[in-house]
Amino acid sequence: MGRTDSRETKEKILKAAEALFSDKGYDGTGIEEIASTAGVNKALIYYHFKNKEGLLFALYGQIMDEVKILVGRSFLGAGRNNRGEVKQALREILRLLREKSPLLKILLMESLKGGLSEKVFMDLARMLMEGELEEMEYHGGVADQRDRFLVFEFYTGFMPIYNYAVMGDTWSEHFGLDGKRGEEYFLDSFMATHLAHHNFK
Repeated sequence: MGRTDSRETKEKILKAAEALFSDKGYDGTGIEEIASTAGVNKALIYYHFKNKEGLLFALYGQIMDEVKILVGRSFLGAGRNNRGEVKQALREILRLLREKSPLLKILLMESLKGGLSEKVFMDLARMLMEGELEEMEYHGGVADQRDRFLVFEFYTGFMPIYNYAVMGDTWSEHFGLDGKRGEEYFLDSFMATHLAHHNFK
């Protein structure tokens, strides 16, 4: 199998797995069904990904890459004192995460069970925080500052964005709030708390 064929096969498998995981859940999806949907022999799934968990990790790797690119592009182009630009950057990040919300829900549920999925969840969080963490370490941040930073970023930055991406629509429906208005209120709250600490206006 050539390199191009191998890449195309992996992409077909990942696309099928994402669709089935999103529709039927992780536990409700089997390797044979993924292979059938992708139109490949199931041996190729084991060859490329080892097992179903390997497939899940590969899908999260794709999400992490997309989010990392979008975070960098969005905030590099947003002026810190331009509230509209900052809000639009956040909107773009939320849009991507909400598109992937079925998979993000699975990751959250699987991480609560412990094991390797928990590590993937924490790796996703670290990936989103690593730029500022590296900058702090470069400037000689002491351990206490680093620990405070990690607590602040995880619990006031990563988790609110993640939770809104996976629960925003359900929350708005439950409380009878228009989804777009709910998103605006969330973004206003996020900017007034987490981003205010980072000197975004």
